[in-house]
Amino acid sequence: MMVMNDAYFAAGSLHWSFMAKFKLAGSKKTPAKSARSAIPCLVIVILGIVIMCLLFYFSLQSSTS
Repeated sequence: MMVMNDAYFAAGSLHWSFMAKFKLAGSKKTPAKSARSAIPCLVIVILGIVIMCLLFYFSLQSSTS
């Protein structure tokens, strides 16, 4: 006859308490976010690109003179 100790059952119950709970894909529809938050981000990115291009342009102009 096989005897199981309490540690085996404690570890088993601990394992089941931390199991992941899965939900079906697409079961909950989230509303589409507005594009208002994307506009300032795009403006900052474009301004950063323009500033870097101007910095490189003026640094090349000063090195060729």
